[in-house]
Amino acid sequence: MIAEMASDYIFHLRIEPNGQAVMDYASASFFEITGRTLADVASTDAWADILHPDDLGKTLQALAYVIRERQPHAIEVRSYVRAVLRWIHLYARPELDPEGGRVVGIIGAVKDVTERRRLEAEQAKLQEQLQHAMKMEAIGRLAGGLAHDFNNLLTSIIGNVELAQLEAARAGPLADLLREVSKAAGSAADLTRRLLAFSRKQLIEPKVLSLNDLISDLERLLARIIGEDVALRFVPAPNLDPVRVDPGQFEQVIINLAVNARDAMPRGGRLTVETANAVLDEAGAASLDATPGKYVMLAMTDTGTGISEEAQAHLFEPFFTTKPRGRGTGLGLASIYGAVKQAGGAVGFSTEAGKGTTFRLYLPCADDAGERWTRERSADSLPPGRETVLLVEDEPTVRNLAQKILSRLGYHVLAAGDGREAIALAEQHRETIDLLFTDIVMPGMSGRDLALRMARTHPKTKVLYTSGYAAEVIGHHGVLDDGIHFIGKPYTPQELASKLRDVLGHERES
Repeated sequence: MIAEMASDYIFHLRIEPNGQAVMDYASASFFEITGRTLADVASTDAWADILHPDDLGKTLQALAYVIRERQPHAIEVRSYVRAVLRWIHLYARPELDPEGGRVVGIIGAVKDVTERRRLEAEQAKLQEQLQHAMKMEAIGRLAGGLAHDFNNLLTSIIGNVELAQLEAARAGPLADLLREVSKAAGSAADLTRRLLAFSRKQLIEPKVLSLNDLISDLERLLARIIGEDVALRFVPAPNLDPVRVDPGQFEQVIINLAVNARDAMPRGGRLTVETANAVLDEAGAASLDATPGKYVMLAMTDTGTGISEEAQAHLFEPFFTTKPRGRGTGLGLASIYGAVKQAGGAVGFSTEAGKGTTFRLYLPCADDAGERWTRERSADSLPPGRETVLLVEDEPTVRNLAQKILSRLGYHVLAAGDGREAIALAEQHRETIDLLFTDIVMPGMSGRDLALRMARTHPKTKVLYTSGYAAEVIGHHGVLDDGIHFIGKPYTPQELASKLRDVLGHERES
């Protein structure tokens, strides 16, 4: 009676002399769970048909164990319920003859555990995602902290090397050595930017631009990067919508994709770069972890070796690489993913072994119709100036470098190691201070607080901020608002000279 009222079904298997197990009893819930009646399976072993073929062997082994060892046993297997596959928990125990010497039957109970298994799988997936997010956050914080120290060192290295190059002859052993040092320092600076890009903490300056223009400017460089044995084809979409991205950051994204494609085609091949306007509906956006709407798509397709299933699962993880030791940092695709996500976009890919891979970047269309970004052509010489600059930098090597650059450019420089020293210098200086060039994060007084103090006594002084910290740290100091001038570390003498004229020029032209 109790068995008939149970939501799980109870069954009995009679063991025939030939060893065959025949179901001769099943409770009322048997039909609800299996979709079959006892008559469907009576006197035969057809009850096994309700199990998934891949789990039948495991189930028979479990029943054989119960008979052989005379011990209860439980397993979870897949079972068909009216042609729908479900998970069941099967518990079985032996039934002995009155003398207790032989197993004459098996008494069992079956419970549908599909929902529990689904919840466990979802919980495991969420736990895995949480652990992955925590790992990425930890690496991101580490990257941000390291970036500050690296950027201070690289500012000094790159700046001093470029100043030395200006002094040295264009040709000769010394010039060659300086070029090699500059190249290595540039690679180190790029590595730092990649660390920040994957963690989405890179400080960016978004501009409204056309990806067609950005790629066109890079075509010649891309051709050199991929080599003569790889044919490059660019297919720009007509009337391509604008996007709002950091030009330098996405130039590096395109270059990284090209480098990956080249490495996937060691014997040559074709690299096709395409742009298109795209609309992601809810289903398409969900598959890419994006928001439905209008996008600009950039696709890069190679005819290389493809990506293995094992590598696909870790493709955008930092420091994961399939390249030989010494031939990759494992940050290329991680930084691409971080840059696209930072721009509000999404990344997708498709691949086939031996036929190639396509990466698709989806970037939101820009809403504002402001002035489009165009590439500035660098001048052969550093633009000079005659204004007075109050330089505030707590790192001595960076302060000494910036002072040398400013003096070389013709500026009158007042140099201070912290905010208090800067205020004292400003009070002693009776003439106009045209620009405050200050680090943001300093002991005692931040650059933002210093600028606010200076504004009371020198309201006409322009401010240019600098820092080697990640955007997240700088943002806490309130200096990432529109209209505030900033130059990130590491900066070159050329970049600093141009930025100074950009900041000081606005005042003189208004």
